[in-house]
Amino acid sequence: PRAPLMDSIAQDLRYAVRALRKNPGFTAIAVLTLALGIGANTAVFSVVRSVLQRPLPFPEDERLAVVWHRAPVFNVEEFHSSPPEYVEYRNQSRSWKQLAAFRISAATVTGDDNEPERVQVAFTTWHLFPALGIEPLVGRSFTADEDQEGLDGVAVLSHAFWMTRYGGDPRVIGRTVLLDGRPRTVVGVMPGEFRFPTPGVRVWLPLAITPRQLYGRGNHSLSIVGRLRPGVTLASAETELAALTTRRAGDGSDVHTWHPPYLRSLRTEIVGDVSRTLWVMLGAVALVLVIA
Repeated sequence: PRAPLMDSIAQDLRYAVRALRKNPGFTAIAVLTLALGIGANTAVFSVVRSVLQRPLPFPEDERLAVVWHRAPVFNVEEFHSSPPEYVEYRNQSRSWKQLAAFRISAATVTGDDNEPERVQVAFTTWHLFPALGIEPLVGRSFTADEDQEGLDGVAVLSHAFWMTRYGGDPRVIGRTVLLDGRPRTVVGVMPGEFRFPTPGVRVWLPLAITPRQLYGRGNHSLSIVGRLRPGVTLASAETELAALTTRRAGDGSDVHTWHPPYLRSLRTEIVGDVSRTLWVMLGAVALVLVIA
């Protein structure tokens, strides 16, 4: 019957309250222990949810992947791509909707009314912004024509750099600034949530791969990120790239400069080994709560 059960619960609660009143020290310790257990679980769960469960700030982020290479001969498990490898993958692979290459560098900004400033820049092919599915907040990104040697005098600013150096002035579009003494025309400003490839990047510039660089197979300086076509899996895309590499290695090229590629989802690339650590921490604090 429901009534006797409720009476029993009420009696238990009254007894518990009387017992706690008689032992205020024990009561304080019990409350503090429970508060610490609940607080720790809440904090760690919030971190796990924000890092592991929330989607990346890109549309259909499950189709985004990065390309790495291995060098079994040198016992190296992970390193970057060379310009000819990137161009080979971009032109020959059918698994990708867009495939972009980039490298991070630094430059000194001058040519305006502010003090010279050393900033982090990303040299990238024009495919980066379409691949990630992000449009500039103001202006535009650079075009395929501008991603060529001699035509690459443009720049796209980060939202943070736009606000701190130019006060959020929309008239910065079309303005010429100097990066390491070279004039660049500002053509766009990215949204505040766009922080790729690192939160510290303040300016994006065209990579402008030159014909000479296509012969530099030992220059592994480029990172590759792309958006897979609908229905294409990481495994199938990796198999296709591996076939291209094998074919290139068999055409008389130096096999040591064409290394086996492998793919990793962009989410895994960003989260990395932190996921396992976070789940272990969540389990640990959950055990603490049970003990409490």
